[in-house]
Amino acid sequence: MTDDRDPADTAPSEQPEPPGETQYSTATAMERFEASLPDCPTCGRTVWVVSVTGPLEATASPCGCTIPPSSLEGDRD
Repeated sequence: MTDDRDPADTAPSEQPEPPGETQYSTATAMERFEASLPDCPTCGRTVWVVSVTGPLEATASPCGCTIPPSSLEGDRD
């Protein structure tokens, strides 16, 4: 019995390689985004969300530190 298949049909498919790190890559965008977030004044971790629980109290997330609501206002460039 002979093999009538075309050798091109058995060759591995040529997939384009994913792009490397560029100025538009997801990893680069996340680094820039995280660098623009403020640091917690209590523990120094990056703050993603601040939940204000009263006129003089807020909770920074994800660290959970209690901070004054106005303590992150001056961190913006």
